[in-house]
Amino acid sequence: MSDLPKKGICDRCNATLKKPSGYLVWNPMSELTSNQPVGAMMICNTCAKIIFMRARAWTMTKELLTRWMYAQNLLFNTLYGKGVDMSDPEEFGKFTSLLDGVHMSGIIQRLRKRGLDKEEAMKWARELGELWWSKPKKAEKKVSKEKFFSSWK
Repeated sequence: MSDLPKKGICDRCNATLKKPSGYLVWNPMSELTSNQPVGAMMICNTCAKIIFMRARAWTMTKELLTRWMYAQNLLFNTLYGKGVDMSDPEEFGKFTSLLDGVHMSGIIQRLRKRGLDKEEAMKWARELGELWWSKPKKAEKKVSKEKFFSSWK
């Protein structure tokens, strides 16, 4: 029996992905509770369009790091009862929107560092998404090759 995936789930919206759909991207931003990057993410066509076609995110640089640090501080304060009221749907929505924007920006900055524009990045992520279905480890290795924080453009 093959260990190859037959279906997947979008790592952003949880939509079902069926072979051969999806885009493989690398999220260099760390989880807010650890120092490990989120890593390889398989995303659906809808999320890919949202991520790749957001004009503002393609122009951000150091603002991304500032936003990430703000989100991390917010979460830390929340864990100790001084930050976001997670039981308030409006506050929770604003917080998750902030995190989503930080992670999307991290993906884009990684692609910009490779020298790709929006269309090239989307095409490259799609090619890796197709490769993931037949050779997941190779695709994940290919998408994760470069260091992200070594330089900001």
